[in-house]
Amino acid sequence: MIWLFERADEAFSVETEYDNVSGEYLVTLRQPDGAAIVERFPNTETLEARLVALEESLEADRWRRGAVRMKESFRL
Repeated sequence: MIWLFERADEAFSVETEYDNVSGEYLVTLRQPDGAAIVERFPNTETLEARLVALEESLEADRWRRGAVRMKESFRL
């Protein structure tokens, strides 16, 4: 899934996926300048906790949640 956040003319995205090779959940944070940070989580509990904390942090920094999209690799 891809969550988009907007602030003025900036865009920030949060992408989640499962890595079948490592068995980990991945979160890719795409910054407004194009830089990407990948975080890895061993289970859904730590993934969910991170996503909640991240959304709270973005909202505190005045980012507004926009669209949610399905990654192309998940479409049938």
